[in-house]
Amino acid sequence: MSVSRRRGRWLAAAAAVALMLPLGVAGAVFHHGLPWWLEDGDRNHRHESDAGALRYQVHLPPQYDGTTRLPVVMAVHGCAMSGAGAAVVLAATHPDIFASATSVAGGEYGLNQVDPDDVVPVLAATRLVEPWTAVNDLVDDGLPNDSLDLVEETTRVPAREGRHAYTRTTLTTPVGESLVESYLVHGMGHAWPGPDGHGLFTDHAGPDASALVWDFARRHPRTPRP
Repeated sequence: MSVSRRRGRWLAAAAAVALMLPLGVAGAVFHHGLPWWLEDGDRNHRHESDAGALRYQVHLPPQYDGTTRLPVVMAVHGCAMSGAGAAVVLAATHPDIFASATSVAGGEYGLNQVDPDDVVPVLAATRLVEPWTAVNDLVDDGLPNDSLDLVEETTRVPAREGRHAYTRTTLTTPVGESLVESYLVHGMGHAWPGPDGHGLFTDHAGPDASALVWDFARRHPRTPRP
């Protein structure tokens, strides 16, 4: 689920995928952590507060010289639905901070029916998109009246050798500005889709979720504060 702010209005895009999520070891890895992989540009940190402690990792491009301001992309992951909707929660509760948010195999704000997350049903994809469409409509003029006059288009990309089939649905304004972009990948398991990824739970058959997330975020930057 990707969300962005434009002229004080919220724009939403959804990358919603129905995934099969294994339990046990995977939950332990993401909740308690293992020794982290470190590559060029990676730094490990620990945040502590009255609420507890949280480990996190910061990555900077190895060639970064510190002279140019860069956008920040925050990745969060929760297993057993303890945090699997965190991106949506942050987008809904902190619109002044986050320009966009993407939820993969997540659900709408307040979802609590999938516990544990051994299966995220396809219905979650629809329920991920509809609330943000309604929010954009409401914020536009204060009324739930379809004032944005959205245009919906669905494209089906067939499977080919080494690549998953997927369905892409977009909701755009009459002038071509995207509000919602939803991707449903057919036949993918518990993995992050992307041809160039490596490590645990990476599906090279794609589509390239990282590229899709960045492309949407790039087209919807946060409006600078006055």
